Amino acid sequence: MGITFRDGGYTRHIRIGKRTIKEGEFALVWDVNGRCTKYQGPRLVRFWYSTIRFCTNYIASEKQYLVVSHKDGRTVHTPGPCSQYLDHLLHRDIKVENAVQVAADECLVVYNDIAPHAEDVKDAVEGSPEKLPASTEIKYGPCLFFPKVRQTVETFAWTNKNTLSLREQRDSVSVAGKTKDDHEITNKFSLTWKIEKTGVEKLLGATQNPFTELSYALKIDVTKQLSSQVHDDFIKNKNPFGSDTFGTLNEKAAEIGVKVCQLHFEGYEINSARLKERNAQAKAKSDEERRLKDAEEKERLNDFQLEKKMARAEKQAESNLEEVNQRIQIVDREHTAKLDREMKEHRQRLEQQRELSLVKSEYLKQLKENEVDLTKYLIAVVLGERRKAAKKNNEDDEEEDFLDIDFMQQKSPKSPTNV
Repeated sequence: MGITFRDGGYTRHIRIGKRTIKEGEFALVWDVNGRCTKYQGPRLVRFWYSTIRFCTNYIASEKQYLVVSHKDGRTVHTPGPCSQYLDHLLHRDIKVENAVQVAADECLVVYNDIAPHAEDVKDAVEGSPEKLPASTEIKYGPCLFFPKVRQTVETFAWTNKNTLSLREQRDSVSVAGKTKDDHEITNKFSLTWKIEKTGVEKLLGATQNPFTELSYALKIDVTKQLSSQVHDDFIKNKNPFGSDTFGTLNEKAAEIGVKVCQLHFEGYEINSARLKERNAQAKAKSDEERRLKDAEEKERLNDFQLEKKMARAEKQAESNLEEVNQRIQIVDREHTAKLDREMKEHRQRLEQQRELSLVKSEYLKQLKENEVDLTKYLIAVVLGERRKAAKKNNEDDEEEDFLDIDFMQQKSPKSPTNV
């Protein structure tokens, strides 16, 4: 028997035997004559050339429902929580589907079959024909929707979801257009829009994608505005798109039941080949001017360096000249001082010679008065000087040579004959 529950994949052909159908299991048994008997556990069943097949139990939670397809063509939706066995005699298939969760500020579009089912006709006859559901229903959240058999939930192509958001949505839109002077410009916008609650039905009948419609209307307005301006005026204008520019956009939004909350111009991008060529030429011109400016700056720098170098050389020459002049002045002062010293010494020697000459003259005068032969005396003095010069090989002092004290003491005026 085992502890696991058997499902529709369990099929056995039994000649003679028995099977225990546990509580919570459901099985179909075909006997030797082909008759089918249904068994709900717990049950012990004996077999004689029979075939047994268990049935799968499908369970739906509170947020799910069962889609039961009968072999007679009917389809039944059973909201959860519930469970049901797949009866192979009655059912073709059973599926567990999730209910549609509709959040706040969301809605759900449900389409009903125009031709009512027999059960709906019976209910309408007993009551009023108004009980028949409308062809389109809109369910606003928050709610949990279980679709019926005759109902189809709309799937929106631009979101690929079953629910339609009523909140504000923000999208980026790029629109390319040409100016009056044939320059291509791509403008970037931030579009904030939302679907109005009262305009859902209008939206369903007007378009399959509201964002595409709004983008196309915006493109018409931007292209019209660009075609009326030249490129330079468009670049200079800080706000090239005024509030009265987007007439087509506002009309289209009102037509499809959408409200445009905000439209912000984010900027533009130049795509024109002519403008790119002009910009390239301007860039080349700017590069050439920059190159010339750099060359001039380099030349000015070289001139400045040369001027500084020449100024330094001139200052160095002046410094050298000043140093030479100072040296010359020092040499001149030294030479002048030397000349002064020599002149002073010369004067002193002359004075000494003059005094010595006076003394000598006075001495000779006295000698003459004493009747000394001056000629012999002078010859003796000269010969004595020559002998001294030859002996010493240098000159003695003139005063000592000329005034011989010893000679003067030996030769007195009273005895001139001893000379």
